[in-house]
Amino acid sequence: MRGVWLATVSRLDWPPVTSLNASSPAIRIQQQQEALQGKLDKLKTLGINTVFFQVKPDGTALWASKILPWSDVLTGNIGDNPGYDPLQFMLDEAHKRGMKVHAWFNPYRVSVNTKPVTIDKLNRTLSQQPASVYVLHPTGSAPQATDLCSTQYPGVRDWITSIVAEVVANYDIDGVQFDDYFYAESPASVLNDNQTFKKYGQHFGSKADWRRDNTKQLVGQVSRTIKKLKTRR
Repeated sequence: MRGVWLATVSRLDWPPVTSLNASSPAIRIQQQQEALQGKLDKLKTLGINTVFFQVKPDGTALWASKILPWSDVLTGNIGDNPGYDPLQFMLDEAHKRGMKVHAWFNPYRVSVNTKPVTIDKLNRTLSQQPASVYVLHPTGSAPQATDLCSTQYPGVRDWITSIVAEVVANYDIDGVQFDDYFYAESPASVLNDNQTFKKYGQHFGSKADWRRDNTKQLVGQVSRTIKKLKTRR
């Protein structure tokens, strides 16, 4: 395998920021699709055969999800339909070139910021996305229901698994990739998970062991689900 990461968070690699200023949705779509085709052509000439395409950069999606709202990296607004399915387009174009596509998920991240405007935009999608983390697990996220999901909640692990399952069941992807599936803690920002540790981690010798097991449970649950779905196809 010779692979590359193609990041969509903050539009690091794609889509081009300039496409949001297009004079019409049709031109925006054309610019985004042509930019992706150009990247794939370049990668093909470099001998790349696998692309890790970031389909879930945060609590939004780059596919037609029934769980998550559409990503604002595509249109500038969370929940706005971009007029095409970026994941399907990526799969079609990459497979034409003999390249594989792994769906890259950032499983815990809900938002890259905690600004009130972001929270408001996400909340406005609740009627469209009733399976949003904000509806199902309002206590399973970091303060202000943004930033990061807390994997110590079994319901949050189920929710993350359902997101991956949706993609595996509906798209001909070649693999699944996780990024940043760790506990985001620093001396300046200590996680307050004492209560959940008391509730769910009593049989562990330490909080560190419990946290590691939470991550292990998530990865195991996702893996089993993928294998079950792939067996059916």
